[in-house]
Amino acid sequence: MRRNQRRGFSLVELMVVVGIIGLVIAATAVPAVKTWKRADLDRNANRIAGTMRLCRQKAIWKRVPYRLTIDPARRLFYSERSDSASVWVLDPPETTFVDRGISLSVTAGGSPSNRDLVFEGRGTVASGDAPATVLFWNDRAESLAVQIIRTGRVRLARRG
Repeated sequence: MRRNQRRGFSLVELMVVVGIIGLVIAATAVPAVKTWKRADLDRNANRIAGTMRLCRQKAIWKRVPYRLTIDPARRLFYSERSDSASVWVLDPPETTFVDRGISLSVTAGGSPSNRDLVFEGRGTVASGDAPATVLFWNDRAESLAVQIIRTGRVRLARRG
């Protein structure tokens, strides 16, 4: 056995191994970030679709008009019911905000300036508000459309 035989690893060898491990960890993290962005898109679209369905159900149950107001500029939406004096009252008394990194636009009744969807007491969408599309998109050009037709049927359609 030789006396001057070195044992262990050199600094360069250790740095190469640490670099390879870092690349493997980074490669596994990239798909997770993509999944998070798509999950944000799905969550926001599902929230507004759920609110549409709830407005329709409440309009049928209480036999009064409900309105879903969507404000893309402020990135929020809320639902209201018409009371006996034809005044709109928040029901439920909360406003839902769209997550950061998610943008939206609304086209209701063929008009991009119409931001309200009125659900009549029998559950149908008012003729001037149907069909309606709420489009959500993220910074990766992924988009998800929430569509509602006159009968109150809600559908989600992935785009891009």
